[in-house]
Amino acid sequence: MASIYTRRLPARWIRLIVLHPGSGPDPIEFHFNETRIDDPPPFQALSYVWGDPTFCCVSHCSGNSVSITQSLFDALRHFRLPDAELTIWADAVCINQADMEERGEQVQLMREIYSRAAGVVVWLGPDAEGHA
Repeated sequence: MASIYTRRLPARWIRLIVLHPGSGPDPIEFHFNETRIDDPPPFQALSYVWGDPTFCCVSHCSGNSVSITQSLFDALRHFRLPDAELTIWADAVCINQADMEERGEQVQLMREIYSRAAGVVVWLGPDAEGHA
């Protein structure tokens, strides 16, 4: 499986998910927009329950398959728009978790990421009946 990360982010840069339109069972597809934190495009910051850390669900980033957790998969499916792209920041994917140097630098920016977001969306998971 090819890596979805093409490079380590420069200092004070972030990766944003540009979530492609879709609904219901449509696949989760996105691409990245790398941008300076000082002047980002409008985006939503996603705060969500990580839940089971097992990577069980497949999504697609610029044509490459990537496994994500059920909780993130459900959140992206819930918040995506049916007819327009949505720009969103989610730590588990926007930060290369396997790159300890990038991860350390990005964690230092998290307060600023949330404060510069146009809004913060929260995903606590589906209700007891499995509805969002």
